[in-house]
Amino acid sequence: MAPTYVKALSEAQNHLCCYCHQEMPAEKHRQTKRNQPTKDHVEPRCHGGPTRPDNLVMACAQCNHIRGAMDAEVFYDLIWYWFRSDETLHARWHHISHHEFRAFQKECARIHQLQWQRRLKRCVAARVLHAIVPLPFLHERRA
Repeated sequence: MAPTYVKALSEAQNHLCCYCHQEMPAEKHRQTKRNQPTKDHVEPRCHGGPTRPDNLVMACAQCNHIRGAMDAEVFYDLIWYWFRSDETLHARWHHISHHEFRAFQKECARIHQLQWQRRLKRCVAARVLHAIVPLPFLHERRA
């Protein structure tokens, strides 16, 4: 993406991260590794998400890295659950320790894995059901 597009997207979000709502400074000298603006794919690229304007948001580097390939809405709900659980966390979000960062990242990975396991179970159950109970339209085509 062209830097002008990224700048326009950031300005459209008032230079706030779409997840934690913390400021992402436009000025390079005010940016840190954690608060710098990054493009984030709402539907992750690893799940086939396209790099198109309707699939991109601006997120701080911290949220983008912690989220990983997790579902965007689930991550948003989770991060605000964390903020409500620890009233100091939102204020110190870009200053958390490395240990806290890794713990949040591991929690997201664990939840993401559970989501995929549930999806896989539903998919397998559907395939087993179709094998046991043949679908009429499949037989109609063969006849």
